[in-house]
Amino acid sequence: MKRIIYSLVCLLFLSSTLAPAPATARPLYLSVFKQMYFSRLPQAKVACAACHPSKSKRQRNHYGRILEEALGQKKVKDREHIRQAMKSIEHLFPKLPKSSD
Repeated sequence: MKRIIYSLVCLLFLSSTLAPAPATARPLYLSVFKQMYFSRLPQAKVACAACHPSKSKRQRNHYGRILEEALGQKKVKDREHIRQAMKSIEHLFPKLPKSSD
């Protein structure tokens, strides 16, 4: 009986620690995007919709897919690398405000 209880407790512990984490947005990407394109427009609300068409963060709109290719890797944490990738694709999106660079 003790083995069963011990096994259940271990199983419960492992299942709670190994559970998949929810998908998280990349706030650094959004912060660089805001800094580059909306720094002169403080009232503008820019959110995840810059790269994602819906609440599902797994889907990307046209800008998000092109940016993903320009970054060349996932989960980039270098602010300058992100800025360079955004700068390299801005000519494809003429409706973006002029970047502050």
